[in-house]
Amino acid sequence: MKTAIRNGARHDDFTPWKYWYVEPGGPLQFTKPVILLTHRFSVSAAENFTLAMRVLPHVTVVGDATSGVFADVYGDRMPNGWSFRVSFKLFIDPSGFCWEGIGVPADIRETNTKQDIEQQRDKVLDLAVSLIESGGLRPQDESLSLRDIRESLAKNLARDISEKGLEAALKAYRKAKAGPPAAYYFDLEELTEAGDRLWKAGKKTEAIEAFKIGVAESPWSSAAHETLADAYFNLGDATQAASMYKKASELNRRSYPWEIGSYDDAVRLSKGTRLLAKNLARDVDDKGIEAALKAFDQGKAGDPTSYYIDEDKINQLGYQMLNRGKTADAIEVFKLNVREFPKSSNVYDSLGEAYLKAGNNELAVQNYKRASELDPTNRNAIDIVKRLSGGEAAVDTKVFADYKGRYDSPMGIIIVTLDEGKLFAQPEGNSKEELIAKSTTKFQVTSVGAEVEFIRDDQGKVAKMLIRISGQQMDAKRIQ
Repeated sequence: MKTAIRNGARHDDFTPWKYWYVEPGGPLQFTKPVILLTHRFSVSAAENFTLAMRVLPHVTVVGDATSGVFADVYGDRMPNGWSFRVSFKLFIDPSGFCWEGIGVPADIRETNTKQDIEQQRDKVLDLAVSLIESGGLRPQDESLSLRDIRESLAKNLARDISEKGLEAALKAYRKAKAGPPAAYYFDLEELTEAGDRLWKAGKKTEAIEAFKIGVAESPWSSAAHETLADAYFNLGDATQAASMYKKASELNRRSYPWEIGSYDDAVRLSKGTRLLAKNLARDVDDKGIEAALKAFDQGKAGDPTSYYIDEDKINQLGYQMLNRGKTADAIEVFKLNVREFPKSSNVYDSLGEAYLKAGNNELAVQNYKRASELDPTNRNAIDIVKRLSGGEAAVDTKVFADYKGRYDSPMGIIIVTLDEGKLFAQPEGNSKEELIAKSTTKFQVTSVGAEVEFIRDDQGKVAKMLIRISGQQMDAKRIQ
């Protein structure tokens, strides 16, 4: 399978192909007949898995065609209030065919009727069992999947840096590039991930070189320039960082939501404006919370137009600390946000949550009260104050079952599940995140600093989910 990401307005504007392969994962492999069951509700990641499995000679796909919804999607809102979602990736099988909108067909088609289901009869499963028991399945010819095997330049670079050192790795990279183009592929995402791993391992010089290759190989990418700019920024090289941020802002198309979100910061940084929330996040990791807070205050010295403070970014940092179990540090970050934005209900709400997690109910109540005073519609703060003050019982988890289902959001389909009394939300193709109850209707997704609120209709049925993140609110209509 190979994939590409749309990166322009024209029909054929895509990034270079990224190649995906199924390879042995150890000394032992199961090579006897395997049956993969699919149907029309096999969607997204399940379809990618089907494409991967069907190239194995001993795998037979039984059932119905998959849904035909492979690509990641992004959503946005038009000026008139209409929302839309479109795919931005292209998925191709080894033969060069795109199954988007069609679905991957089964090798042997069988479906269950409504009557089969009512009678609790599964013809698809029965067929699969009979095929295994009969011993009639034979390996299929999948030699087509071997016709275009390529080496990943990014993965090889990361491996060579680890095993041979930077200079030898760069030499091997240049040698591979000088060879036949059909022997390799370059993927920016793979390179960025490799650079991030090097950075986290303390190999910052090596990471910088990897990010520089990203810029050289993808000169059209604002993300590649911004990644290199961030690395220079974190090293304290303001001149190089400003230059890269300037180029990133020039290349930024402001089309995808994440591009729009990064544009303003890139422009500010290219002009030398200090982003104190960004500095704070860097300094917390490098120097610790006390030194980071001191540096934040020092950064405010001088002309107020020389720096910019982002309330949402500070709040997101606080939740990141909270999610890592660094509750005391999170409290300090939220306290800073309260000091800088004393008229914001949300910053008091977040500080109240941190105190609540720390077991300090008294300070939690104080901050939730202030949040509700600043925003009388903040039902979450009002509910928690009542609960902590004894005016209301604890959150009734019995209502959580009402929230289970599928929700159609601008980010794609979000599946809400209940497991051992805890709610989880999972956008298709992404990881499952726990929804932390703040009240009977409001929940926090601490890993991304988002808030979720479930809304009922006039009949009392859950009709939609409101998602608030980075100062924006999105509606997700319940569809199942």
